Amino acid sequence: MRKRIAALVAIVASVGAAHPALAADIPARAPVYKAPAAVVAYSWSGFYVGGNAGAAWQRSCWLFLDPPTDEGCHSGTDVVAGGQLGVNWQTGNFVFGLEASGNWANLKAGSVSTGFPTFTNETRTNAIGLFTGRAGVAWSNTLAYVKGGAALTNNEYTAFVTATPSPTSITDTRWGWTVGGGLEYGFAPNWSAAVEYNYIDTGAKDEGVSGIDVFDRITQRIHMATLRVNYRFAPWIWR
Repeated sequence: MRKRIAALVAIVASVGAAHPALAADIPARAPVYKAPAAVVAYSWSGFYVGGNAGAAWQRSCWLFLDPPTDEGCHSGTDVVAGGQLGVNWQTGNFVFGLEASGNWANLKAGSVSTGFPTFTNETRTNAIGLFTGRAGVAWSNTLAYVKGGAALTNNEYTAFVTATPSPTSITDTRWGWTVGGGLEYGFAPNWSAAVEYNYIDTGAKDEGVSGIDVFDRITQRIHMATLRVNYRFAPWIWR
């Protein structure tokens, strides 16, 4: 009986001695790593609508036509506000688009005629419309772009005797061209904000008033800077 107990103790002791060696031979379990979340690229593609506000500076020059007499120039600065709608296509880092915008304006200025000092001339621009193409380069959610196309302005021209004001006014809508650019930042998947500058040139146009076929040739130049906010619908990737 004692021999059996001694043999059983010897077996248990040998198993206990062998266990640490076996454990040392078992490779350690590799740590579990979670895959990083997928990074979704910012897309500028899609239709968008937005609003804008800013300021504009206008310069108008008057030339009496018969006989040709320079009447001088005048400039005015005021606020502008309006909206825009457009569409972007993005391929790689390049973004192309089309846009239409309209702004209410109150650009009014006047001056005494240099050719006829008893008269005062005034120019007022009530609205500005732009129809442009856009092209830019994007770095994720930052877009730098240039734009250019057609411009449209609605204006009112007034001339009166300075000493006894009795204004005679005409209104017109005139076409021209525009060029500009901006920097836009996407602060949310569908929202972006931008600063933009546009130069607008509607050239020279002959204006008639009070039964006179032509009385002055008036030129118009406008500089406009705005802060814009856009909401973009259903972005897509165009490759």
